Amino acid sequence: MNNKEKYQQYCIDNKTIIPIFLQPFWLDAVAQKWEVVLVEKEGKVIGALPFCIKGKFITQRIYLPTLSFYQSFIINESSTKTEFNSIVTTLYKQLPVTIKSYFKLFAKYSFVSLNKYGYFRETYHTYIIEPENAIYSNLSKNHQRNIEKEIKRSYSINESKDYNKSYELLISTFKTQKYKLPIELISFKKLVSIVQKNNAGSILDCMDEKGNLLASIFFLKDNYSYYYSLGGYDSAFKNSGGMTCLLWHSIQLAKKENLQFNFCGSNKKTIENYFKGFGAEKQALSIWKKGIL
Repeated sequence: MNNKEKYQQYCIDNKTIIPIFLQPFWLDAVAQKWEVVLVEKEGKVIGALPFCIKGKFITQRIYLPTLSFYQSFIINESSTKTEFNSIVTTLYKQLPVTIKSYFKLFAKYSFVSLNKYGYFRETYHTYIIEPENAIYSNLSKNHQRNIEKEIKRSYSINESKDYNKSYELLISTFKTQKYKLPIELISFKKLVSIVQKNNAGSILDCMDEKGNLLASIFFLKDNYSYYYSLGGYDSAFKNSGGMTCLLWHSIQLAKKENLQFNFCGSNKKTIENYFKGFGAEKQALSIWKKGIL
């Protein structure tokens, strides 16, 4: 078997511990191309580093695809500290030479330094709610008022039945701010289908009593977390509180499964404050970059 075949079998054998962003089905769906380097012991994989790659020859680079939040190695937790360091070194020595490389490590690997492999660190922050902290009293007064609207105005929250309408809301913020859209509609529909097939997320819509679509979110999930991937609201119903209701509903879904809720970060203070209004705690992540130009 080649490395990808070995890794796919490793993921099958260890399905419950492989985060969604490292799962082959996800990488197949979002990456132009992906490869993986491995460390094996006695015929068993003990460390893996899947990576997404694009370009050819002198333009080849390791990149983080749209909607992927992490790109990280994963190492058996039974490894000793010495074994762990040796595995990391072996993994990174196997990577191809590229003009640029980008990795965003899981928070549990924040102690790892990749400086000696030619990378430099940037710190990024996400916002996490542990299941025991997903309680109404931890919400800001403004969030509580918005959630009360859901009850008073008979909002309904369900899985989307119209991906076209939901998609327009999900990418509305990007259009308003004139950013490049993160994903086109056809690709998005395919991704949602793949995610749902693997029980790894869905689109939720919030509608009022008149059937108006107020807001939509696209969430992902694995055996560790729910991840807030995309969200948007109809500007005509900006003050409806629909987004807050959707996020609170998703947070409660995560709590029922005893999973954390990951807002997947932001560098904007206003968005940070909005996330913290749910009781989320700030968590530092390491982004490691390398370039030869």
